[in-house]
Amino acid sequence: MAEKEYDFPVFGAQGGGLVKRVGIDQYEFVEAPDPVMNLNVGDSMPSEWGIVPANEQSRRTFASSSDRAEQAEMDYIDGKISQEQLDEILSGTTDL
Repeated sequence: MAEKEYDFPVFGAQGGGLVKRVGIDQYEFVEAPDPVMNLNVGDSMPSEWGIVPANEQSRRTFASSSDRAEQAEMDYIDGKISQEQLDEILSGTTDL
């Protein structure tokens, strides 16, 4: 059976299944994990679970986030942004 392709970033969830991002640190299942988890497509992923990129779009998203974080840290070191601004960028509540 061929693997299903998505035209948006999807991530493998720590407890199984595939999720898409629906908000800051919020993910929703597009493929449910094992039935024993009692979670279905459309349910929110438990916040304590980790994620890993599962397709090309999600790999680009991770790389982009990493690049932004690295740039923000350099801007902080160079005195271009404050500690508060750095914290906001790293937490995902603002962008560069």
